[in-house]
Amino acid sequence: INTSMTQADIDSTFQNWQTLKLDFDENATDIELKFDIANTSTNADNYIEIDYSYTFSNTNPNVDVFPGDENDQSVWKNNNYILAPKGNATDATYSTFTLKFRVLDNELNVPQDTKVSVNIDLKHTTPAVLDENGYYNDIKYTLTTGTKNTAAVSGFKNTATDFNIPAVVSNGSNIFEVTSFADNAFQMCPRLTSINIPNSVIDIGDYAFALTGFTSVVIPNSVLTIGEHAFTGCSTLESVKLSDTLTNLSEGLFGSCAKLTSIIIPSTVSTVSKFYANYDMNLSEIIVNPRNAVFDSRGGCNAIIETATNKLLYGTAETTIPSSVTSIGNRAFSSNYSLTSITIQKNIETIEANAFADCANLETVVFEDGMKTIGNMAFAACGKLTSITIPSSVISMETDVFMSSGLDVVTIDSQAALEYGWVSTDVQTIYINEDLTIEIDESNLIYDGNFGNYATDKTGYLKFERM
Repeated sequence: INTSMTQADIDSTFQNWQTLKLDFDENATDIELKFDIANTSTNADNYIEIDYSYTFSNTNPNVDVFPGDENDQSVWKNNNYILAPKGNATDATYSTFTLKFRVLDNELNVPQDTKVSVNIDLKHTTPAVLDENGYYNDIKYTLTTGTKNTAAVSGFKNTATDFNIPAVVSNGSNIFEVTSFADNAFQMCPRLTSINIPNSVIDIGDYAFALTGFTSVVIPNSVLTIGEHAFTGCSTLESVKLSDTLTNLSEGLFGSCAKLTSIIIPSTVSTVSKFYANYDMNLSEIIVNPRNAVFDSRGGCNAIIETATNKLLYGTAETTIPSSVTSIGNRAFSSNYSLTSITIQKNIETIEANAFADCANLETVVFEDGMKTIGNMAFAACGKLTSITIPSSVISMETDVFMSSGLDVVTIDSQAALEYGWVSTDVQTIYINEDLTIEIDESNLIYDGNFGNYATDKTGYLKFERM
């Protein structure tokens, strides 16, 4: 095939084999489909777009097959490929189209009758021609010339109404593949309610769609990375389909998306930041693709758990903490205004800094005996939290754990908790287990002139009240 062929020629050539059946040999772990395409045209109006879809069937439910190779970025693994002219009629250059499938678990033998069916669609298309200022349909494209000519969607005019983004644009002499949305590309464009993101795009920049009017978004499988706050402030956004090849969930990605209630984390995501803000969101369902090797949402817990460490990284008001979790991460539930109570089970040994900070409606926290470390500002600014019991298992409390909280009464069963700076809080009454070692002198953090002499109105505890 070459880029000088018409669509009719392409259809005629491939009409008999557009669906390919690829058989895995027994014990095989991957299979490749390759063919070369000659680029024999120098006409900038000629390029070929290749789309594919695939299905697979097998008899072993423990074997899964997927396109591409997660460990080899050079292997083409998206569902779109742009073939642009590179040579001329007498000195043709070639481009190799590679579609690679591999078995999810290389330790499993592949049944001999495992098959992958691939449908390839080749389209001969004319690129969108930019005006002299780099605009097409009032949308700005920034061009980069190099080994591969690329274009970034970088801005818009207030008159823009057509947000159908082409995969390839032309400046009249060269063609450019649209591979990214630049930072702030459509920021504060509320009339942008839907968009066609072509399969050529691999990167979406910071704040690219912030404060737009989306109700739903589909990120094509070509997209590998999305920048920080890319969809923040999209108050009407209700549903998102993320790319199946996405590698990251960036900071504030869906911040202040009040109507977004559910999200599915793809298997390819390997880094996660605080991608949502709880204070004005109703996110209740978080599902991690079970093929993800780094994170999981075991048992339908509605949280993201780091599989290797059993650390709960991010949760919602609907999260059920599994018994296998041993720590709660930094900012895991921070600013969750829907959270009213939480039980920290005995299997959890560590609560990291800011884990529950600014949970404005959190009224009840129950620590089961097993907790060892409570991090800095873990419950800071929890204004409705009025009482708490520190279990005997706690061996370390960092500074400002309850800063600006509503604590009025604290019960201490931990020797380490005696060393915490309760005087700097608004706590009025402290109960201390009488089995703990208490030195009543002016250097003691409880009795230093701020709390009066102790009383015994609670069996087994000494009571200190602020003077």
